[in-house]
Amino acid sequence: MNDAPIRQETRIEAPPELVRRFLVEPSRITQWLANRAEIEPRPGGKVRLEFARPDGSVDVATGEVLEFSARRLVFTWGFAGNPDLPPGASRVEISLEPDGAGTLVRLEHHGLPASQREAHDGGWVHFLGRLREVAGLRP
Repeated sequence: MNDAPIRQETRIEAPPELVRRFLVEPSRITQWLANRAEIEPRPGGKVRLEFARPDGSVDVATGEVLEFSARRLVFTWGFAGNPDLPPGASRVEISLEPDGAGTLVRLEHHGLPASQREAHDGGWVHFLGRLREVAGLRP
């Protein structure tokens, strides 16, 4: 395992309060990250995200919210049926920093085994790009 977290950053043309809604409201999470989403935005709350594959199968990521505030969300992450990255085996930290009229989104994903790093690094680049598109200047 590489102890260094994956780090990604993007700037979104929307205030932190709006971007935060895209991290915790299931109807907004499904606009950029998962096909189905459940999250209880409080410490100890559950996280369950479903990702549909082209072959019709579904990957299910589950975890638990460790920290939640106006500008920060930390949760555990892993996949059912994945022995390299089982549910709750890694940690995702997302912080929202005001940047003029926009928001700087910083994501760190800790605890990924070597077999999962490349896929998650590319995945977060993709999904943060989608977040930037859907959250930018949206009510």
